[in-house]
Amino acid sequence: MNRMKTIYALLGIAALNLGASTITLDLPASNLVSATPAGLQTRYKVDNTNWDMMLGNAVSVSPTTIVSRDNGNYNALNGTQWIYEIANIPTQGVYMYMERADSPTTRYLLAWGSFQPEVLPTTANTSVTSLGGLSPTPFYNGLHIYAQASQSGSSAVFANASFTVSTPGINVTGTLPASGTATPSGIAEAYIAYTDDLGNRADLTNVQWKFRTNVQLNKTGSGGAESVKFEFTGKDMTYTSLDGGSPVPEPASLVMMISALAAAGFLLKQRRAAAGI
Repeated sequence: MNRMKTIYALLGIAALNLGASTITLDLPASNLVSATPAGLQTRYKVDNTNWDMMLGNAVSVSPTTIVSRDNGNYNALNGTQWIYEIANIPTQGVYMYMERADSPTTRYLLAWGSFQPEVLPTTANTSVTSLGGLSPTPFYNGLHIYAQASQSGSSAVFANASFTVSTPGINVTGTLPASGTATPSGIAEAYIAYTDDLGNRADLTNVQWKFRTNVQLNKTGSGGAESVKFEFTGKDMTYTSLDGGSPVPEPASLVMMISALAAAGFLLKQRRAAAGI
């Protein structure tokens, strides 16, 4: 009897491992079929005449679909390193937080949703419950890290990037690029994908996640604000495969399941033999 209980426990553990949803941190861009902006959009740029920090609903960039703020003039922002944090809290919303690395008391927060006070890293400078009539946040199954510096002599740098998941029962696979540098010769980007236990596209609004990195924009002149920027955005993605990061059973789980089934069959055969069946 005790042996059967042990076998059933092994089967249960194996089943849990086989049925977990998966977040893949390194989906190759070459595997993408489509990646439509969806869910949320965040952006940091250096601009003398407009906003520098923006959180939006990814439908469009307009006064009704974004919250934004001016973090300072060109001289104050150019070459300055910031801590850049985006977090999704299921049923509450999403926030964007920026803090100057050399001045921790200089920090700004944009929030979209209705939050419990203790979950926000600081008091929100700007907080809204809806953007363009949308509550946080529409479906998105992917996230996109994107650094661009197309202006001559400029660069957009991110470093110490991390992506953490607090929702239990989710496998996280792959390795997120910890750093990247965009220059006029090329962008720096990475894709994150979320699938359910059957490999279908799943909604990241239901996951408590946090992205955090250091960002520094270096420009050669005060013009061309959109040419040098860093974005972390939601995407409605389809793709050919996850290149080994798809939520297929792990070898250890398969071995556990097969061993448990074999042991259960052996014991059942013994019991039938002893009963003369």
